Amino acid sequence: MADTMKICLVSQEYPPETGWGGIGTYTYETAQGLAALGHEVHVITKAVKKERQYRDGKVIVHRIFAKTSRLSRFLRKFLPMHNLLYSMRVAEKVRELTQKYGVQIVEFPDWGAEGFFYAFDKEIPTIVKFHTPMFVTARLNDENLKWKDKVVCWMEKFTSQRADHFAAPSHLMAELIEQEYGINQVRIKVMPLPINQENFMPDFRREKKQPTVLYVGRMEPRKGVQILADAIPDISKKIENVKFVFIGKDIYDYYKGISMQEYILEKANKEATVQFITHIKREKLIDYYREATLCIVPSIWENFGYTALEALSCGRPLILSDKVGLSQHVAREKFSINFKSGDVKDLTKKVTQLLKDKEMRLKLRTKSRSVVAKYFSRESVSIQAADYYRQLIQTKNKKPIRKKKLVYSGS
Repeated sequence: MADTMKICLVSQEYPPETGWGGIGTYTYETAQGLAALGHEVHVITKAVKKERQYRDGKVIVHRIFAKTSRLSRFLRKFLPMHNLLYSMRVAEKVRELTQKYGVQIVEFPDWGAEGFFYAFDKEIPTIVKFHTPMFVTARLNDENLKWKDKVVCWMEKFTSQRADHFAAPSHLMAELIEQEYGINQVRIKVMPLPINQENFMPDFRREKKQPTVLYVGRMEPRKGVQILADAIPDISKKIENVKFVFIGKDIYDYYKGISMQEYILEKANKEATVQFITHIKREKLIDYYREATLCIVPSIWENFGYTALEALSCGRPLILSDKVGLSQHVAREKFSINFKSGDVKDLTKKVTQLLKDKEMRLKLRTKSRSVVAKYFSRESVSIQAADYYRQLIQTKNKKPIRKKKLVYSGS
């Protein structure tokens, strides 16, 4: 292809070795989508056992790890040494790929400040993709940050402010970044996150006869799990034999003094059927989506909401908090039932109504797949991303970028 680009995406979470978190899922889908369009895509990600390079389909994956020394092992008592050393190794690798393959542009996630050291001396245009910085999760979870976490928050902010360009999955995120980082949201390119519909396919034969409510995600306050837990007693009284399934890592809630699982069981009080699944393979997760009567994303605030997108792709009726960024891309489409964020009574009312209204569930089921195909398919989002990268590469020479090799002395 005459207009083939050479793109580098950075994310410690590239699956499957490092799981299928939101950033990892985004990186995987975007990398595969761009490669399918004919672009040369490199991914720099975390190594589990040893550094290596391999192909994942058409994507070239470079797994690296942070090198340590006696000094770094001592300093980790006071500083986030993993973040510092890993970002230093990332900077080395980006420069290596630039020289060896002619990589033209690199995108870093905000989380963890992986682009921190590269921000000091850039050779090619950089993008920071705002997923959800640490200060946001800490604020929403009502956490008191330790000193090292505060340093990471500063590193994330510094890396972001030093970037050449910016992107985010929602205007919710862009607005917050403008408030906290002083980056005008007009400069932040808002694009939805992609999903491969071929993986998340409906199978309506699998839907269980027992009314089943599904929640997927880390069980932490910012995800609104406690709001759903508070709604369980009233929902159980109004819907006979309803079952609640929670899939995700349990989190200890310091504010409540118990884990989220314990809090949910306390609220259910043996009057409702509750199932917890902490670890699950991605293939099996798809089955749980297909079996659910409806899915809930009750987040207090959510940048985008990949679990909502996965549920929609599987043709599931969806109940969504009005503070989930995904909705902003499809504001005119009646693809879900929305409730007021943090409002237990409103959530209870909407869940009860939808469980009783089979006709409404069928309408949402039909609408969900068409919405995903129109706005969130891997191909369409990858085309948007490619157009954005191409525009940035074409204008890269407007400002000269100094070239200076950064020497890494870790051993």
